[in-house]
Amino acid sequence: MIIRYLLLLPALFAFPLFAQSQADSLTVPTQCVYYQDGSYFGESKGFCGTVSVCVTIKKHKINQVEVVKHSENRPYNAIEFMPRSIRKSKTVDEAETVSGATITSNAIKAAVKNALTKALVQPE
Repeated sequence: MIIRYLLLLPALFAFPLFAQSQADSLTVPTQCVYYQDGSYFGESKGFCGTVSVCVTIKKHKINQVEVVKHSENRPYNAIEFMPRSIRKSKTVDEAETVSGATITSNAIKAAVKNALTKALVQPE
């Protein structure tokens, strides 16, 4: 009988942790995000200097992301890969980064977020 209770003990401690993680994943956004069509520029600090991007919004969604100026020298493939990754993902944060170019990848993401803040239309 005691052995049966001892076997249930770990499950009792794990349940509150599981319940907490489920509750955290059920957050609902309180506002809709709406971007005005147009081209917007953003900047962020990269590994070797400032990374500048141009984000084009069409039909209230990201249509194009272009790195217009940078000083990054390696690995250079982050400059080419990240704009495609951001366009394909649902959000900027969900975009895949380039292994070995984490700082550059995150700088491009931050620059895109900077540009999107300029395109954001506040709900009335």
